[in-house]
Amino acid sequence: MIPKEVIEDIKSKIDIVDVISEYINLQRVGSYYRALCPFHPETTPSFYVHPKLQFYHCFGCGASGDVIKFVQEMEKISFYEALEKLAKRAGVDLGRYKVGGGDYRIYTTFYESVWIEYKESLKGESRVYLKDRGFSDEEIEKYGFGYSPMDSRIPHKVAKQMNVPLEKALEYGILMRSGGTLIDRFEGRITIPIRNESGKIVAFG
Repeated sequence: MIPKEVIEDIKSKIDIVDVISEYINLQRVGSYYRALCPFHPETTPSFYVHPKLQFYHCFGCGASGDVIKFVQEMEKISFYEALEKLAKRAGVDLGRYKVGGGDYRIYTTFYESVWIEYKESLKGESRVYLKDRGFSDEEIEKYGFGYSPMDSRIPHKVAKQMNVPLEKALEYGILMRSGGTLIDRFEGRITIPIRNESGKIVAFG
């Protein structure tokens, strides 16, 4: 299993705009980038890249995701193949990590449970933030956006419900250490689920 923090490290070293611009021509429009969608025929650009969110979505066909998903879809490869390709670009060695393992089912179930809680927390200002950036209610639901509140205890709650040690949640990458305390890595952030080729949530963007 590739730890969440390793996936995040890879993504932090790569700009989605740089990667996507190697496949298609992007035009800057304000704080976004726009292009003809590479996933369906069109004559009017409906494909947008959001540098701040490190996320793309097409208003025409609904294609959306992070940089890993984009490479995965463009090259017709698996999540892990796309991750490996981007890891090489970022200078991150994945050699010592193995996908799978005895607790993989628990890992994906844990992420699924946290995602449900994040989705329920997406309201008020966090939801308005997305709508102000052009996302409709239908798209917010379709893409699976969520929100981890400030001082979030969501992973801790899920860990207790599933009888998963907090140290294991730390290993999963959904918790991190701060001043000797384990906190939600995503607190105060909009989240979007990252799924593997089987549709299982393996990380958050």
